[in-house]
Amino acid sequence: MLADTASTTTEPTTDADHLFLVRDSKDPDGPVLSFTPTEWDAFITGIKGGAFTDPA
Repeated sequence: MLADTASTTTEPTTDADHLFLVRDSKDPDGPVLSFTPTEWDAFITGIKGGAFTDPA
């Protein structure tokens, strides 16, 4: 699990189709985002490269 200082928690996992699934662990019945392996790799590369910044 990943968490930030605002106590927002996401829960990543994979499914039988090898998709990466992400949801808000505090809302288990809420929406789930799904990513292909290529999309997930691009997301992780963006994080490591500093593509996302804290809006605060």
